[in-house]
Amino acid sequence: GAPSAHLGELISTSGQYLATLSPESHRVLIHDMRGDSPVKISEVFGYGERLGMVRTPIGVHLSQDGRALLVTDRGNRRLTRASLNVRPGEPLSQDPELENVLDAIDLGSLGILPGDVTLVERDGAAPVIAVVDSATDTVVLLDDDLQILRRIGASAEDPIVGIVGVASTPNGTLLILDGFGGAGSDGAAGSDGAAGSDGAAGSDGAAESDGAAESVRRGRVLEYDLDGKRLGGFGDGLFVSPAAALAHGSRVWVTDAARDRVEVFDRSETNGLFEHTGGFGETGLGRA
Repeated sequence: GAPSAHLGELISTSGQYLATLSPESHRVLIHDMRGDSPVKISEVFGYGERLGMVRTPIGVHLSQDGRALLVTDRGNRRLTRASLNVRPGEPLSQDPELENVLDAIDLGSLGILPGDVTLVERDGAAPVIAVVDSATDTVVLLDDDLQILRRIGASAEDPIVGIVGVASTPNGTLLILDGFGGAGSDGAAGSDGAAGSDGAAGSDGAAESDGAAESVRRGRVLEYDLDGKRLGGFGDGLFVSPAAALAHGSRVWVTDAARDRVEVFDRSETNGLFEHTGGFGETGLGRA
């Protein structure tokens, strides 16, 4: 039969509302979460190059109140801002014209290849937009006027290699998912105890031809403040392919696509750094 429509890799939720990407229809789907399962209440944007249209939506962020929507578009190399006319207190209903497109910035003219996007909301301060630039493995910070504030990236001695995503914490810091920059063990099994099929490194690192294991690169999560200062990192040696992160309170959940798991980290009251405290999930189609 014909291929089934599917959702994009990234989603964003405000709690009551959920935004998902639909690559086939070139739209962002808005769902209400109050029912037994998410109910689609609107489809916003559509295929094209004009303002309010997208070609390849790749990143999405929904603000805490569900009213502000950010979408990055790889096809048009654009960041678009829209407001959603949601009514949290009213009964669940559909609205085909839920969005009001506000403005956009041409990221391509700035040499930015957009990826994931998030909004850093801070008490008493203007929000900051963070956009992944896949071309340079950096995160670009934009102010409320869509002017570039700075770029955030690792040093030449400790580079970020393949940024996968970005998330914000309640403390107003950024979590950057580094796909390959972390130095793992020496080609032995990762922290989940699994090695490649031949006992050597998996697909992200191969043993040297003379039998000596070389250092492999594995995923990790780095924490930065908005001035670009690195505050710490976690998951180095644990992740194989980190895919997305979510921070709430003092806890962070990070998905590992290669290991089919969600790893859990809590911020230490002693040193303020995130420490691994557990995880769940395994390969399969059943529960957990």
